[in-house]
Amino acid sequence: MVQNWLRRTSKIFRGWDNFAPNFKQCCGLTTDLVVDYLTHLQGADVVRNDAYLSATTLMLKQLLLVMAECVVQPTESIARLGCACIRHVLVSSGPLLTPEQWEVCGVACYRACSNSLQELHQLTMAFSPRSESFYGDVAQVKVAARRDATVEESERLRQLAAQVRFSSNQISLSGSF
Repeated sequence: MVQNWLRRTSKIFRGWDNFAPNFKQCCGLTTDLVVDYLTHLQGADVVRNDAYLSATTLMLKQLLLVMAECVVQPTESIARLGCACIRHVLVSSGPLLTPEQWEVCGVACYRACSNSLQELHQLTMAFSPRSESFYGDVAQVKVAARRDATVEESERLRQLAAQVRFSSNQISLSGSF
């Protein structure tokens, strides 16, 4: 249900403007529910039952799959929500997880990272370090601004671009020492 809500709202123009608060609360409560189940069914004072173990592993896998999908949403608050929920599961129930469940968590973190870096990877593919071109590029990269963006969204994008530029300047300065 949460995954369908996520996918359906992301297809609506400015869909998150109306649904983000309710969606964030639903995801937070769902994450807390999974953490509570893990704590209750896999706690230190509970005898391990294979039926409960497979059920909690399935719950964990499904939750982390949806949260990894949240991470790649273009709406910043939803992307941050996915990261926060993944972090909450790992920090709160980490000591209780089995090796199989840790593998599920690792795969979810890998999926979230690789999916969120996909666009950056595509952009860097246009540049070759040993290119004979003066600019070092093997493709044309164009930057376009959306006309339907609000002033706040444009300002946030400008701030993020300045952060990236600042970070790259720091890297080039630190490499010269």
